[in-house]
Amino acid sequence: MVELTGTFYNLFIIFIAAILAPIVASVIPRFKFPVVVLEICLGIIIGPQVLGLVHLDPVINELSQFGLGFLFFLAGFEIDIDRLKGKPLTYAVIGWIISLIIALIIGGILQTSGLVISFIFIALAISTTAVGVLVPILRDEGDLNSNFGRFVFSAGVVGEFAPLAILALFFNKVYNNFSSLILILIFILIAVTILFTVRRWQPPYIVDLMRKTMNNSGQLALRLSLLLLVALIFITMNSGIDFLFGAFTAGIILSEVIKMAKNKDDKDIENMRIKFEGIGFGLLIPIFFVVSGINFDLKAFLTSPTSLLMVPIFIISFLIVRGFPAMVIYRKILSKAERVPLALFSATQLPMVIVITNLAVKSGTMHTNNAADLVGAAIMSVILFPFIALIMRNSKTKQKVGSDN
Repeated sequence: MVELTGTFYNLFIIFIAAILAPIVASVIPRFKFPVVVLEICLGIIIGPQVLGLVHLDPVINELSQFGLGFLFFLAGFEIDIDRLKGKPLTYAVIGWIISLIIALIIGGILQTSGLVISFIFIALAISTTAVGVLVPILRDEGDLNSNFGRFVFSAGVVGEFAPLAILALFFNKVYNNFSSLILILIFILIAVTILFTVRRWQPPYIVDLMRKTMNNSGQLALRLSLLLLVALIFITMNSGIDFLFGAFTAGIILSEVIKMAKNKDDKDIENMRIKFEGIGFGLLIPIFFVVSGINFDLKAFLTSPTSLLMVPIFIISFLIVRGFPAMVIYRKILSKAERVPLALFSATQLPMVIVITNLAVKSGTMHTNNAADLVGAAIMSVILFPFIALIMRNSKTKQKVGSDN
């Protein structure tokens, strides 16, 4: 009897799950389940704690990490600094600072109560926003480039980037805090140097060759983009900085370079986005989310006596930490009908929760059942919060159309 093991067997099962996710999502369109949630759920089902069809190996784990990096790369690529600067970015930063203060208080209460080990990791986890999950939702709804979308996207970017920066600064595995700060500043200097160099130095031959190979086997623009991504990931990993910092920065640099390219064509930008999303959402990112489901500690989640208590606490904490500041600080520039969906979108969490809980469990500063509860709550936030927010946005649009008629 042939033993079904090995990397390609594991990939085969993972991609069956990845294919089933959008199919299942299309069968239940009324509920608008995000595909990433179904990928995680299917990962749990095929994982060792349910069907036991997949047993992860180093190759799959590395592909999963690259998928996470690509998710952050795409989030960075969506950033248009000119579009976000001003009120959207200012309010997002103020909102996140308030969120962090509230999160530290909640984390401190949970630690004092003996429910968690470290309030810091809990605070960081519940102060995040899943911008990588929100971007496809906003684009599908035609809201990404609207005034409302700018505020949501800004809140999401800060909610993902700020916790990431804190992780890079204070939880460096190799260097102390001061050395980490110096390394981050050096990395930022390298990134800015790359940006200005590529902006100003654009050899006509290379630019022309990139355009000519855009739709043939050469794909020079795509290859150079992936080189930039891998290079910045390599630099950050070898500096002890979280590699997601490099992936996110690579996306920002590439977005700015394309925007400032000489003789640029909007079709070129859209073509690049389609190619990136094809690689990301078609290949790498599903691997990350399915593997996250495979790694999910379902036993700890179901057998923990505190899970029934902690999951609702974490879900409510997401709303208080990220939603409450949005309701308060945006009251002068957004209507209540817009602030509530903004609060719900801001409280939607997942990728950074997975990253932070994995790091905390490995360092011994978080119980496995707390990590499972946090991830479970984050999955529920992705299912519920965007769904409710979209219902509110769509009902507002229908009311507006009705009043116009």
